Amino acid sequence: MTRELFVDLTDGYRRAALVEDGRLCAIEIDRLDRPSEVGAVHRALPDHHRPGLGHFLKLADGSRALLGTRSMARPEPVPNGPLTVQIKSDAVGDKAAQASTDISLPGRFVIALPGSDGVRFSRRFPDAGRSGLARLLLPLTGGWIVRTAAASADPALVLHEARALLEGWRALVQGDTPSLLLPAPAAPQRLLTETPESIDRIEIEHGAPALLAWARTHAPDLVERIHSYRDPTPLFALRDLDGAIEALTQPVVPLAGGGRLVIETVTALTAIDVDAGTRSFLDANLAAADEIARQLRLRHVGGLIVVDFVSMRSARDRSQVERALQAALARDPVETQMLPMSKFGLVELARERRGRPVAELLA
Repeated sequence: MTRELFVDLTDGYRRAALVEDGRLCAIEIDRLDRPSEVGAVHRALPDHHRPGLGHFLKLADGSRALLGTRSMARPEPVPNGPLTVQIKSDAVGDKAAQASTDISLPGRFVIALPGSDGVRFSRRFPDAGRSGLARLLLPLTGGWIVRTAAASADPALVLHEARALLEGWRALVQGDTPSLLLPAPAAPQRLLTETPESIDRIEIEHGAPALLAWARTHAPDLVERIHSYRDPTPLFALRDLDGAIEALTQPVVPLAGGGRLVIETVTALTAIDVDAGTRSFLDANLAAADEIARQLRLRHVGGLIVVDFVSMRSARDRSQVERALQAALARDPVETQMLPMSKFGLVELARERRGRPVAELLA
């Protein structure tokens, strides 16, 4: 399988697309007029307390973020003093951005937790290899979460990334830094840190030096795979990606071999209906299981999701579709919880929210 990453900057958007054998499988988009703040680290000042909600903080740009009571590493912020916080979700409508004093610095193989200690492993990480990586990381300051991708990585590369994250954090907190300690990661970095598989080639239409600088520090194995794209034909047009991205804003998704999905999001949940067309119910549901997992990742769907598969009388067939959906969701770096299929063919999912939905970014 050939895995490629394409990055461009056009019409007010920075886009990073992960393509496997010519098929779009993941996308990250920065809207330059409304950039996401998720992951940014600030020195903030307490503004006021709202009973039942938590503390509102004032950021350097004048905006406010809510430090909820569940997100506080200590009972109260320091009165009239700065507090180091990380933005965990963007402001939506009249709701303030959500902040936390629990800082996490994600890499491809590890997540650094400067305010913690010890080594933990992703639930998907195999038992074999845990002790060796734990011995490598325990001497380092702070806490660590080892991601599943580290299981197949060179331990020296894992250790290099951990040290780079740690040294970068030390430089931020010890230096003469402004109120914004660390900006939110850009689309290419987000996609690279959320892609456990090896990437064969990275082509960048604009901004190659910035990604090269990041790779030299955090991912030296990727440096030789980064190439500046200089052809006059736009990169995403050449790769037929513009149409694939536009399709993510549409409710109807055709299934290979026949049938379709209809995806509709309302305030409380996202509903996905499977239409078999002229093919067998089992075949349509199996094809839908794989495409549903792909669409959830591509569209950045989060929260409660209800899938209405075509009803099947056979318990064996229902179990087969359940297993297919579980296997497809396991390839998604974002954790998704799944309940068993009902006899009516309904499956409930709860997927962690990560950034804004693609349809909202492109609106």
